[in-house]
Parts: sequence; C-alpha cells; structure tokens
Amino acid sequence: MTFHTGPLALPIALPQQEMDPRLARFLKAAAAAGRRPASELGPAAARAQIEAASARAPRGPEMARVLAAHAAGPGGRVPLRIYEPEAVRGTIVYTHGGGWTTGSIEAFDGVTRHLAAVTRCRVVSVEYRLAPEHPFPAAFEDAHAALAWSAWQYGHGPLLVAGDSAGGNLAAVVAAQHRDRSLPLAGQILVYPVIDFDQTRPSYREISEGDHLLTGPEMSWYWDQYVPNPADRLDPRVAPLRGEDLTGSAPAIVVLAGHDPLRDEVREYARRLLDAGTPVSFHEYPTMGHGFINYIGVVESANRLFTDIARDLDEVLGDGPTEAPSRMVTGAAMA
Repeated sequence: MTFHTGPLALPIALPQQEMDPRLARFLKAAAAAGRRPASELGPAAARAQIEAASARAPRGPEMARVLAAHAAGPGGRVPLRIYEPEAVRGTIVYTHGGGWTTGSIEAFDGVTRHLAAVTRCRVVSVEYRLAPEHPFPAAFEDAHAALAWSAWQYGHGPLLVAGDSAGGNLAAVVAAQHRDRSLPLAGQILVYPVIDFDQTRPSYREISEGDHLLTGPEMSWYWDQYVPNPADRLDPRVAPLRGEDLTGSAPAIVVLAGHDPLRDEVREYARRLLDAGTPVSFHEYPTMGHGFINYIGVVESANRLFTDIARDLDEVLGDGPTEAPSRMVTGAAMA
C-alpha cells in the first residue's frame, strides 16, 4: 500500500469475512483456559492476566542495545525503554494498548522488539500511568512528555509516534497536539486506535459478545476507567475524531481489523485525515480481530502487519541516513 491523499482515496469497505480460523481457535482456547474480560476481573487482576500471558509469549528479536530512561512529566517521572537495532534511521515513540487500564512496557516487549527490527528504527516504549488510579489526562500527559523527551534526545533524525488500541489513541492525540511544533513528525502509526466514544456505529453492535479480545461492552468499561466524566469525552485529547481541524497532520499509517468494535470509527478517522489533506496508507485486515498485533507467530496477518508497516516507512524514511546506536545523554543499558 502506498500513501494517498484526497477524499476518494480510501478503499471501499471490504465485505465482512469469517474470522481467521487460527485466530478463532486461539481465542477460544484462551477463553477455555480461563481468560476473562477485564471488566469482570477489575483492573489489578486484568493487569496480572495480561502480564502472565505476555510472559509465555516468545521473546522478540535481539537488539543492539536496550536502554532504560525516563521523561519528566506533570505527574512525575515517566519510565521509558529504548530499543535500538544495529542501524537506526528514525525514532518511533510507542504507546501500548490495554484500554488505558492494563498493559506495560514489559507486556509489549515482543511487539516493540519486532517493530524496531522490521522498521530499522529506534523504538521508545512508554510506561504511561494507568486508569482508574490515574484517569484522563494522565496517560495523555505522559505520552506527550515522552514525545517531547524523544524530540529533545533524537530530534536530529525523523521522529514518529505509534500505538495500538488505547495506545493508538494516545499516538493520534499527541500527533494532533504536535502539529504546531517546530519539529514536525515524520509520521503516525495507528493500529486499530480508539478514536471516539460513540458506540452507535454498526461495528459495536456486530462485536458485542463472543470470543473476542474486545467487545463493545468491554470498551464501555475501559472508557469508564479512563474518562469517568462523560463530558470530558468530547475533548479532542480523548477522542481525536472530535477535533474540528486535522489539517497539517503527519502522514498516517492506519490499521483496521474486521472483527473489531473499533472498526467503523477507525475508518471514519482515516477518511477525516484524507479530507484534511493528510497522506494516509490504509490497511484493512478483514479476518482479524482486535489485538492481533500481539499474535506474532500465531496468525500470518500479524507477521504481515509488521511487513506492511516497514514497507510504508520505506516510503516515508527511505534507506537512510542511518546512525549508529544511541548518542543518549541520559539512560542506562539493560541486560
């Protein structure tokens, strides 16, 4: 897929297809093994469930360096983990998924390692504060602080933001807030991001129950954790679709899953970006469900997702120039 602009550039919606059989079996087996929705478990137990599942996943590619650092945010220190491949052609600030309530740098270690390896970019993974202990705007503030730190540290090269699900929401909103800065973003990678709170769209009705990583009712629970005051959900720093003007947004790689309650709002946001003149590379995976970026080695589409992102970044960043691993002035190497 190449980048397109203009209101007619977005492909027509693909017809609904059956879920990939391997993904369906995987989700059914997880449910049979005791996986429960976060809304049933509560925040603490849901976090433990995700950490336990990630600990069983294969380790991602080896890096030339893995560093620990922190950014200074309004709520205090924001822990960061920096993944560096052998040659670096840019920096991606990554915010993980988990409904703003679960997930961590460690839980998404495999994802960020794969992203760094296939894109040949440094990845700065952000340990933002989680709801409900830290509701909006805490996660947004931490993501913004991480981007500001990365711009200061690595502003000599291309800078991008990326994230999946709630992390895709944070990537989208910090990208929108960054438009008027002197250092423009080279791109934004939005993997099935949370874009709006309105659940009247058809995809929410279609994905309301069953063996899915995310359903409409589950998404409602996550909104209640992160933004308990419904009036705040109109804020574009929460719901980027509510932003009146998206002109000047960074080139966007937008990923959509067919079996995902977020499907329709993601497509709508991609169209809004195109209408605003933003170059968009749009990838629709009609047989996939929410969260499939985590299923590397389980379903082929997860592997293809990383390849598609890398191909798009080749168009954005080219082959170079590259730099040797890090010129960091703060931070410590990790084992």
